[in-house]
Amino acid sequence: MCFPFDALAAAFFWVFFCLFGVFFTSLSLAALIFFSPFLFWVWDEYTEEKCEDLLRKAEIAKLKQYQLSELSLKTLTFERHKNVLMRYIEVEHDNPDAKTILLLHGESMTSISMLPLVHILKSKYRVIALDLPGFGRSVVPTKSLLNDNPLRGLVFYIQEFCEAKKLDSFVLVGHSFGAYIALNFTDYSKERVSQLVLMDPIGIFPGIGSLGAFWPVFFNFGLIDYPSLFGRCGRILAHNFLTDAINTWFPISFPTNLGTKIVASMIQLSFLGSYWSDPKSHILSILTTYTTLVYGRYDMVVGIHQGQAINDMFDMELLIVDDVGHIPFETPKGAEEVANFIHETAKTTMTRNVSRASVKLRPHSYKTNFNPMSLPLNAKEAYANASNKDKSVPEELL
Repeated sequence: MCFPFDALAAAFFWVFFCLFGVFFTSLSLAALIFFSPFLFWVWDEYTEEKCEDLLRKAEIAKLKQYQLSELSLKTLTFERHKNVLMRYIEVEHDNPDAKTILLLHGESMTSISMLPLVHILKSKYRVIALDLPGFGRSVVPTKSLLNDNPLRGLVFYIQEFCEAKKLDSFVLVGHSFGAYIALNFTDYSKERVSQLVLMDPIGIFPGIGSLGAFWPVFFNFGLIDYPSLFGRCGRILAHNFLTDAINTWFPISFPTNLGTKIVASMIQLSFLGSYWSDPKSHILSILTTYTTLVYGRYDMVVGIHQGQAINDMFDMELLIVDDVGHIPFETPKGAEEVANFIHETAKTTMTRNVSRASVKLRPHSYKTNFNPMSLPLNAKEAYANASNKDKSVPEELL
């Protein structure tokens, strides 16, 4: 869009957002007053201990769905770091020489969300899926490295986890925000990461988009995890009364909202759009670790065009998964395709030739007016049609 239309669209968004905010706040206050007796009963009936028990049962049910024992759900405490607790899923392999794959989830997700990949990869690899520090069930004290420098803090705690688990060489796979962290971790710890797989990574380019730039508003205003606004009652109501998608998404992912605050701290909002405050395309220009890309064809968070631009600029192998959005392993077929691609990446012994992978000043995607800073909203309808396809767990896993 040209500037006048961008400004008009931005003005329309902010007016609508403010009006909706007033309406939603008024409606919520009215609902709180009307349902206050019921909410007091919920608060009294569902103690914090009962909430934790419900979360645990939900997670165990997911593990069993993918033929995994609840013993694979583990915790690790770093006493010298004010009792930082890291929660993770670990599936050992019968072959002690089997490669290790470390999976990092995205925002609004946890290690539980990575189970479709864990289930497939565990036949060939030792697989570890980690709850990022401050996300999911990993607990970080209020005063920690995450306060002063969230990005460096996340990388540091993952390094500490690798030290504790003696992970000296592994394939690192990150999704979305987890891919952003994986890229930064590899930059700090090149000697540990043998191969790197980035799935729909955010934060590579500085821009988030024009019309599509406003979804970060939900992070910056803390609305992405809206049930937490109602505290314990919100968690229980979401667990019991909302749709199946939220029923599995929210109770497992958001005991706290520290992760949302971390993501929000990395986003700069402006009237016309939003920007990652610390984009990392420069790391890709110098990274010698063998790196590959995976994108969902209908990704509406970063857009497949960003993957094509990265592939064009840095000469990396790119897998595009059909019929999926921002989560390329959200369908059984997509999970199988992504797992096979990870396997092919893990087998390579090559490193990247930095001189050949240096940044092109005018990549082909720019010449065709394909802007990697914008978000293709025309993918919405196509993804909606694709989303109607079966995403259930294969029958052999039940």
